[in-house]
Amino acid sequence: MWTKAVDIYSVREIRTRSELFLGVGAMGRLGELLKILKEHGADPLLLLTGKRSFRRSGAEKEVMTALKESGMKWSTFVSSEPEIPELEKAAEFGAANGAKAVLAAGGGHVMDAGKILALLLAQKEKRGVKALLDPSFVPDGVLPLLAVNLSHGSGSENNPLALLSCPKEKWSRFLRSELFYPWKTICDPSFAVTVPKQATRCSAVNAVSHALESVAGEETNALSILLAHEIVRLVATYLPQVEKDPSDLEGRYFLQFASLLSGLASDNGGVRFAHALAHPLRFLRPGLPHELGVSVLLPGVLKRLYPACGKVLASVLAPIVPDLTGSAEEAQEASCGLENWISACGVKLSSDDAAFLRENLDELVETSYQDPCLAQLLSTSPLEPSRDAVRSLFDDALTSARGGEQAE
Repeated sequence: MWTKAVDIYSVREIRTRSELFLGVGAMGRLGELLKILKEHGADPLLLLTGKRSFRRSGAEKEVMTALKESGMKWSTFVSSEPEIPELEKAAEFGAANGAKAVLAAGGGHVMDAGKILALLLAQKEKRGVKALLDPSFVPDGVLPLLAVNLSHGSGSENNPLALLSCPKEKWSRFLRSELFYPWKTICDPSFAVTVPKQATRCSAVNAVSHALESVAGEETNALSILLAHEIVRLVATYLPQVEKDPSDLEGRYFLQFASLLSGLASDNGGVRFAHALAHPLRFLRPGLPHELGVSVLLPGVLKRLYPACGKVLASVLAPIVPDLTGSAEEAQEASCGLENWISACGVKLSSDDAAFLRENLDELVETSYQDPCLAQLLSTSPLEPSRDAVRSLFDDALTSARGGEQAE
């Protein structure tokens, strides 16, 4: 396998629309990047962090040292989700402190929030978060966004997408802007070893979801198909390695690389059903991780996508569901194979969560139809959504098999 020829301790620069530094020791590049920002007048800086990962990973010490040595001024805002009330507070805080750059250190939600804040803080006239939902809004520009990725699986480190949600009103939107690509991103697997086991599993399956959904729509292209093959193969190979030894840096490196590829895949091929319907699960069951919702829904989504896209999906799925031919008749087989693999990875709803959501199935369906994210993500999907179809998909996902027992 080509991955054995990669020196994970040699930090390499990967150039896409963003510029990424990948490798053990990549955090050591932070100081020079901060100095570049300072030299170009992007000082002071808004430091955006997660509630736990920043300190738990050891990134806090490294980032603070680099900031002090660079001579940069900064102010810190702690954020866990890209939700409107919290983003409004962060934007007010950043503006009051004169932020001219944003450093987002955390997982996908923190990087999403960083993208939104970098855009809002660059506007000459004060703009609220909801201005980003106005199709007539033309931004003046964007502040430099320096991302420090402390997880693997969201793809946010390498795409122009940002999730914006309003749980109180039960809606969410995927925002897309050419200005959302991070200026620079640091991916150092040393700082992902403390990601909890369940989060590691769910984030890796989320990367697989990006891969599968990116090859099943009108935007699918040769690049998204190529990327999807490699994402699934990398996750299938290295997730078990990290499961066995969470401190395995080779495994963490290639899970971060798979995440990087998943951002590029979603940029080219899009994300759809599983990502759209994961949001209502969280609205009804606060605290349910987005990636877990995606993972639970993915087998049912695959079953419905397979008849239209079976040839490509069979090929992409080969590392985890071998011997598929792509015929429409094997959609159920493909779905069960994927479900068994996800379950074997240890990704399942708790029985309490599954029971609660089943009891509120009607509300789940209606919440999905109130959420503009559903129509947004399905606009290029081969599926024709209806309430019955959405109900059926939720019903599949919330059976006892996915509520804590492995599928047969």
